[in-house]
Amino acid sequence: MGDPMSDQEQTAKPGPTRLRRFVQETLKTAVWLTVALVGVSLWQARSLLPHGRDAAAPELAGSLLAAEGGGQRFDLAALRGRPVLIYFLAPWCGVCRVSVGTIDRIAVRPWREDLAVVAVALDFESEKEVEAFVQDTSLRSGRVPVVLGGSDVGARWKIDSYPTWYLVGADGNVLTGAKGYTSWAGYRVRSWIAEIGI
Repeated sequence: MGDPMSDQEQTAKPGPTRLRRFVQETLKTAVWLTVALVGVSLWQARSLLPHGRDAAAPELAGSLLAAEGGGQRFDLAALRGRPVLIYFLAPWCGVCRVSVGTIDRIAVRPWREDLAVVAVALDFESEKEVEAFVQDTSLRSGRVPVVLGGSDVGARWKIDSYPTWYLVGADGNVLTGAKGYTSWAGYRVRSWIAEIGI
């Protein structure tokens, strides 16, 4: 008859079979989670602007928020020759409020020295509403200019949810874009993939 203590010790210790099963289940879960996230991302991207080497970015011009430039105009064409990250937001958007910190962080620590970052406010009632949003978020630092856009801008850029962002290359073509929350690493990976043309 076996020693009861050694039987208890054997069941208490994770053996190679239990550890192997745990690793397999963890990997399976990771694969399914990745497939689900990629699927959601592709589903969201179905209504974005076409992107690639021959996908010219639409016009983007508008007044800067008074706190940013006191009635000065922004024109995307003036940034030709530089890549530009354009972040479309609505002041009532909770995800925008959370994710705008990432945009400010990119302005502080861009993955390319020549990267320009701009936020475009859409779907707002008044300039004061946008000013309040800016003051309540990291945009108050002033590192990211905020352009006041109208419904025409939203239509040209196919903005149907917030936040939506696009990376426009130095040549003026839309390289990539996405909807919803994106981390600093997510922006970086997507831009790298777009720049090498995958």
